[in-house]
Amino acid sequence: MQKNNEGLKNKKRVSKKMLWYLLLIPVAIIMTFPFFWLLSSSLKLERNIFMLPPQLIPWPITFENYINVIRESKFLNWFFNSLYITLIVVFFGTLVSSMAGFAYTLCKGTGYSQRNTGAGVLKW
Repeated sequence: MQKNNEGLKNKKRVSKKMLWYLLLIPVAIIMTFPFFWLLSSSLKLERNIFMLPPQLIPWPITFENYINVIRESKFLNWFFNSLYITLIVVFFGTLVSSMAGFAYTLCKGTGYSQRNTGAGVLKW
């Protein structure tokens, strides 16, 4: 009797997982389609973008659009500015967080309870 119950529970669990997957796979396809379309359109010639019926897989594939963006705009300048700001923010964020963590470890034995700290506030 015990074995039958476990088998039934296992079948219910498997069928519940399969139902979730059958529901989530179409949702995932719908959610990722715009990114696929964006990539596909970026690899098409300009005259092929508005062609009817639309092509999902471009032919001929061209990287001319990417080359034009790099040549005709300040894309590399913008990219390196973003990289510079990101590295500074990550560095100082890590520095401040590690110093705060170190200070928090020192305060634990001095009578501070979790209610007096930011971690206690976040916990409530």
